[in-house]
Amino acid sequence: MDTLSKSFVRSAVCVGVLMFGLIGPANADEPKLSDLMTLIENQQKQINALSKQLKATEGKAEQAASAAEEVAGKSSFLDTVKISGVAEVEMTNTKSFAKADTSDITLSTVKFYIDTQPHVYLTTHV
Repeated sequence: MDTLSKSFVRSAVCVGVLMFGLIGPANADEPKLSDLMTLIENQQKQINALSKQLKATEGKAEQAASAAEEVAGKSSFLDTVKISGVAEVEMTNTKSFAKADTSDITLSTVKFYIDTQPHVYLTTHV
């Protein structure tokens, strides 16, 4: 039992030394009130500068958005042009009584259309 109490005392002393070693230096390095105030003032200056930059950036973003809307609102001549067409192909496959196979592909019709509406009252079709 004497051995058990010695090991308990050693453990308690080790824990006490560790706790003092961990807590003690932290208390010694506490910042002063004037240092904290200086730090807060510097951070407030940074916040104010970032707020100004944010407002300037938001203004530029709004200008860019309005310019993009103006450009998107204007239609070009190519927006009024439609191109279309038709191709007709005929294919035949025959087998004669002599067991001879023949096939034929013919391009019979090709049509090409261009439609434009350069003005509300004017439409073209070619």
